[in-house]
Amino acid sequence: MYRLKIILASLIIFLNVRVLSQQIAECFTQIPSGVTVQKAASGNLSLYKRTTESVSIRLAVHIVRYSNGSGGISANELEFKINKLNEYMAQAMFSFYKFSEDYIDNDYYA
Repeated sequence: MYRLKIILASLIIFLNVRVLSQQIAECFTQIPSGVTVQKAASGNLSLYKRTTESVSIRLAVHIVRYSNGSGGISANELEFKINKLNEYMAQAMFSFYKFSEDYIDNDYYA
């Protein structure tokens, strides 16, 4: 009897997943005026307006080190990594800056 309940429960879950996975999700992206649906579906992103405003994202940095304070990354390494991140994300109009920094000195996590 227990096996039958397990099989029925599995079957119900499987059927629900199959039904839900076949539902069509619609995209609500606005197509710019003067652009046909075929052009919009082409994947040409230059058809869409790009923002000229950069978004600044503040980072709370938590540096994990050993209990004696060794390990982790230096301030120079952190600055280098944030600069690299800014280079990679510049085209998307995102910039990152260090808002806060703290150190977690714990051998268990280091």
